[in-house]
Amino acid sequence: MADSKHLENVKAGRLTEAQHEELAQQKGEEKSSKALPTNPLGVAIMLKKYVRFIRIKPEAQGQKAPLYFYNPDFGIWLEDNEFLQDLISVIYPNATEKQAFDTLYKIARQSQMREIQGNYTVIGKQLYNAKTGIFEETTPEITATRKIKTGYSPGAEEPIINGWKPTAWLLELFDGDKELYNLAIQIIKASVTGQSLQKIFWLFGEGGTGKGTFQQLLINLVGMENVASLKITGLTKSQFSTSILLGKSLVIGDDVQKDAVIRDTSDMFSLATGDIMTIEDKGKRPYSIRLNMTVVQSSNGLPRMNGDKSAIDRRFRILPFTKIFKGNPNKAIKDDYINRKEVLEYLVKLAIETPIADINPTKSIEILEEHHKDTIRT
Repeated sequence: MADSKHLENVKAGRLTEAQHEELAQQKGEEKSSKALPTNPLGVAIMLKKYVRFIRIKPEAQGQKAPLYFYNPDFGIWLEDNEFLQDLISVIYPNATEKQAFDTLYKIARQSQMREIQGNYTVIGKQLYNAKTGIFEETTPEITATRKIKTGYSPGAEEPIINGWKPTAWLLELFDGDKELYNLAIQIIKASVTGQSLQKIFWLFGEGGTGKGTFQQLLINLVGMENVASLKITGLTKSQFSTSILLGKSLVIGDDVQKDAVIRDTSDMFSLATGDIMTIEDKGKRPYSIRLNMTVVQSSNGLPRMNGDKSAIDRRFRILPFTKIFKGNPNKAIKDDYINRKEVLEYLVKLAIETPIADINPTKSIEILEEHHKDTIRT
């Protein structure tokens, strides 16, 4: 029935306005469905028209090259096949799982190969080059895959909240020990910029020392969506454990068991040094890639590590929390202060403007040396 006929029927009282609107909607949906593709190739062509795709070059010959797409809202390239399959189902609701995979296969075959540029991090809405220390506009021309939530504000000043100052609080956590304080700032810097100096940072101390609050501060700076929760003691427990690291900027391992045993330290060190790691997800072909991540673990005792002592000493930086807070802790610090934008932006500024340095405090060396002796004795 033509649209003019609809109007005549409405005017003549043979068709209500509601019925007319319903028929108009049906006709619109019919036209829309005719305009949408109904096969994998058509869907692939449509997606490539609106979404930028690349493949990340694997480290080994003949391996799968994972498909990434550019998210202009985040300014980074992402691997998220679940999201892409959701898009496919919107365009082609009757698509089977096989057809969805076929669509992604066709997109991948037509996408250029690139390498991840690990020196770049999107900080807030700006692209930061860790090599030059310069901020740039986000662009799909840079293959950045690392992001933190908090932005950089060059004019940020240290806030004072009810007499509380972030730097004074950090210094208090370590009983005024400047070496430990400076290491804490370097851990913040590594979490923000990705410049980890190829170290594994270990937060060491009992409960009630502020260790958990410092860890939460790191998560707040980076954004929970950019954090992977993984204990390095669990790296070898499942062949699929590394797949959760993709697209993450910070690895947090909370409350690692004191008596846990790490029989093979190679994966742990590869994660910290940016060496080749194997990524494997259920039902998919494994591939090798280099990840740029900052690794932070915490516990009240160190795990036993079966590895070269000198390698462990080179890679580990232990941050002992020496202050014991007696009485009722100031819950506002964790629940309020370290969540505030002005606090986070000031610490990002402090991290960016603090020169990178490999700090190995005397107390940290002593703890690790004592741990080596205990391992030999047991």
